Amino acid sequence: MGLTFKGLAKPGESLSTGAAGAIPYYSELYTIDELYLTFRSPPGLKVLKAHRAGHQMMMTDKFLITLKPTYIVAHPQIYDDYIQPEDLFVSDLYASNGYKGIVLPIKISDNKTTYLYCLSLRSFDQQ
Repeated sequence: MGLTFKGLAKPGESLSTGAAGAIPYYSELYTIDELYLTFRSPPGLKVLKAHRAGHQMMMTDKFLITLKPTYIVAHPQIYDDYIQPEDLFVSDLYASNGYKGIVLPIKISDNKTTYLYCLSLRSFDQQ
């Protein structure tokens, strides 16, 4: 996933994810950690309480949008099946702030491709 982002990102673009490890490392993008392990929140900012070991806080959607990451991956999962981008659900909050659902092919091997679905401020020809 990180190498896929590295290959498509333009200079100055950024990524937000709850998986702030290999994806940011390999993408070489400025990354916002939605679980606050590597991202410091401003003093007094209200955060959601998460119930996962090592992840006691979680960024709110409203705050994340103020940071304007180019790509929002949240908790990444890859899927075997391709879904048309227009069939992806994008909440009104994200859609009204310019985000669209995109499909990124992740090549696993010469004969295996999976798909990552995420949000993007940038439009792509999804052919």
